[in-house]
Amino acid sequence: MNTFRQKCDLDLGIPYDPPLTPSQRLQRVEDYVHQHGLNNAGFNTAKAADLLEMKVADLFGVEAAIWFPTGTMAQGVAAKIHVESHHDGSKKILLHPTSHLLLHEEDGYKHVYNLQPKIAGTWTQSLDDSSIDKDLACVFIEMPQRHSGGVLPSWQALESIKQTCAKQNVPLHMDGARLWACRPFYENRSYAQILKGFDSVYVSFYKDIGASGGAMLLGNKPFIEQAGIWRTRLGGFSPGSWPMIVDTLSVLEQKLKGMPAYVQKAQSLITSISDLQVDILPADAHVNLFHLKLSYSKETIERALQVVADTEGVWLSDRIWEWQHLTYCSMEFVIGENALRLSESRFRKAVECLLRQLADHSG
Repeated sequence: MNTFRQKCDLDLGIPYDPPLTPSQRLQRVEDYVHQHGLNNAGFNTAKAADLLEMKVADLFGVEAAIWFPTGTMAQGVAAKIHVESHHDGSKKILLHPTSHLLLHEEDGYKHVYNLQPKIAGTWTQSLDDSSIDKDLACVFIEMPQRHSGGVLPSWQALESIKQTCAKQNVPLHMDGARLWACRPFYENRSYAQILKGFDSVYVSFYKDIGASGGAMLLGNKPFIEQAGIWRTRLGGFSPGSWPMIVDTLSVLEQKLKGMPAYVQKAQSLITSISDLQVDILPADAHVNLFHLKLSYSKETIERALQVVADTEGVWLSDRIWEWQHLTYCSMEFVIGENALRLSESRFRKAVECLLRQLADHSG
């Protein structure tokens, strides 16, 4: 951690909740094991996974669920299963240009699973149904769309996507890594209502939930049975994974209770700076995530952040996204427990300081 960040009394970077030492995290796991009567020699990864899978399947109103060590593995498996079941042998999957599969996985979809992407959509807008056709083996939609500032499709647009996929007989998969914070945008509809119409869904346990890792695939029983076979083929199930799973069990319910407050805080922070000369994506937070669009280099922004930290005592962000095809960088904000301590007035002062530093640089 850099010295400027260490000086700050408010840190909006990773982790987004108060940080735990390794011993504190292990203590959390131990406490859960004792409190729930799991401290016996027969307790293992399979039994821990059963507990979490049943809990999440019930929460989302789906037939079955299966734990994976990473979302990268889970989503590759989901795509592979859908492709293999396609009646015309198509290997094409529809991806938005901001998809995690395209930006953060070293083209694993191609090299590991022999899949072909069809890329459609606009960087700053959520995927719609205009590019869905029967030649696709699968449609991937990220909810919320992280690199678009956490945008979500409207309920009407989401229902249209579901209906179009059903009509074209194309499986619909959700990259729901950050799905946990979506309910307020959809008028507090249940997770089950949001997921209805999807053939498979992936959720992450370290993003937003704050567990030490892990992911889950949700779907019907035949799909999950196939996912289990692929997990074994890829070496995705270890006897030593149970602490990661128990860590998720220990925090899941508490974190879900906090999601509405995180979303509300993101909205109020945006409101506090909405009259400043800066582009905010989206203009009103859909979830507990938003971006500032800044027409400067990443290096320039990072220097400005250091000045903000030194003068305002706030570390605004440690995620500055810079892509070659864009004329701006995106500064990412993810709202967790740490951000709840930040007043709107102090956030505004910090952003004003940032913008002054950037303007001075360009001047």
